[in-house]
Amino acid sequence: MNYIPFDSALHWPLHEKVKTYLQVIQINLQRAKIATIMLLKAAQHHQLDLFIVQAKDGKLAGIPKCWKSWISKIGKASIIALPTCSTSVVLSAKENTMAIKITKN
Repeated sequence: MNYIPFDSALHWPLHEKVKTYLQVIQINLQRAKIATIMLLKAAQHHQLDLFIVQAKDGKLAGIPKCWKSWISKIGKASIIALPTCSTSVVLSAKENTMAIKITKN
């Protein structure tokens, strides 16, 4: 039996292959321009990788074209991946959920 080191502060096993972490923020845009501006500022200030977004009517207006985005079937849940995530693959798109697999640069 192999021993997997465990970091109690992180609550998951630490493997040798996992050397970096993702910066993720959740935001509710509510079709508000100020919320989209906050999203853009947060991405720049905190050097984020992903946004988990709730937006009305399934529209993500005002985000840069170089950002990849995926929206659930009815448009309530979205994931936005910034260019720091090199490869993104959709795993599941359901009515209120969205799942992707990513590889970080």
